[in-house]
Amino acid sequence: MEERHIPAHELHEDSEMHPRTKSLTHTQRLRNLLDISVLLTSYESAAETIPLVLEKFAATLSLRSAVVFLEPDQVFTWTNQALPDTEAAEAAETARRSYRTLFQDTPEAGNAERRVQTTPWQKAGGAVSITLPLTTHRVGTIGVVVIIGYEFDEEDLLYFDTAVNQLSLAILRDLRIRSQQSAGEQKVTTAERARSEAESAQAEAERIRRLQEDLLAVVSHDLKNPLTSILINSELLTLTEGLDDIARIKVAAVRKSARQMQSLISDLLDWTKLDLGRLALQKESCRLDRLMADAVELMQPIIERSAVQLKTRVVPAAARVECDPKRILQVFSNLLGNAAKFTPSGGRILFAAAVKEREVVFSVTDSGPGIPANLQPHVFERLWQAPETAGSGAGLGLAIAKGLVEAHGGRIWLESEPGKGSTFFVALPQT
Repeated sequence: MEERHIPAHELHEDSEMHPRTKSLTHTQRLRNLLDISVLLTSYESAAETIPLVLEKFAATLSLRSAVVFLEPDQVFTWTNQALPDTEAAEAAETARRSYRTLFQDTPEAGNAERRVQTTPWQKAGGAVSITLPLTTHRVGTIGVVVIIGYEFDEEDLLYFDTAVNQLSLAILRDLRIRSQQSAGEQKVTTAERARSEAESAQAEAERIRRLQEDLLAVVSHDLKNPLTSILINSELLTLTEGLDDIARIKVAAVRKSARQMQSLISDLLDWTKLDLGRLALQKESCRLDRLMADAVELMQPIIERSAVQLKTRVVPAAARVECDPKRILQVFSNLLGNAAKFTPSGGRILFAAAVKEREVVFSVTDSGPGIPANLQPHVFERLWQAPETAGSGAGLGLAIAKGLVEAHGGRIWLESEPGKGSTFFVALPQT
């Protein structure tokens, strides 16, 4: 038997009295799911990743404890430090018992459904333990995940189910890789060893690609479809007669959060498609002045709310560029939105375009605070955010913009000096 206990981080002193002291936003839940996906691609084995995933569960759901049990008897536990030392052992035994009762001792164990089992946790009044199987359709159930805590709602269960599904896939791939390694152990020549290493690297790349496709499927189906339902029904609620002002404010808050989630999901889908090389471009010949006018019209409400002055300049106006207008507008929207965000009220933004040699070079210049030289190399990295805006988004916008520009055969870069603003450039091949 292998049992590993992961100590919890320091928690608030009143966390035991009030276990749900903090409610995460939809965006934070999605970012945590994305973090889990990145973790599952960053380590050589699932066993190295499980402790980190349990910590993500704890941070998201405010738990007493969490356990992963893998057959035949491998246990990983996380426990709130404010609880007695016996909590970890009791939680681990709960996971073993749940696995035996629900899956090992039943005829249909190999085809267990992905169902949630909720039972009272006798060690604390009001607490419950929730069990989900680690299941794949080819192998069946290979273990269970149990979380113990308070006040789980539907969003908690959706987050938990989605994360456990990703963990199941990672563990299955880990088992396959170890099985292949055991079966293939033998003495090889130097040339054969080199070939084997090359094949392993290719297999790892394929594993990561499959995981990314799994993430794309999860985001597209398990998150996007329920969100569409929320948006439609909140729209219908606004048309309901007799709805008082307080109710309308609450419905508006739901719609705003849902739209923010929809934007983040769209970013996640674009990032994954770009990473997999599956983003199709619909190119056409576009006039520079009309392309820029469309971008300005799209971003005008944000510019007005930011109380900044936006000017455009294009030379020559009738010049053309071959591009996917929808995707290039997405790039311009990101650059103009960032400029409006970082430019103080009353500041200026210049949106310009010029033909230079065989390229059309667009630029967005702001009068904001500028970007320090040590941060500039990180600006186009995915999941990176400026310190002053950390937590305000997923940190994918500029990474996606870079991918879209490069998909057009173009370049994107920035020039900035602290205290003198920033300029972002996009160069596309001229038609």
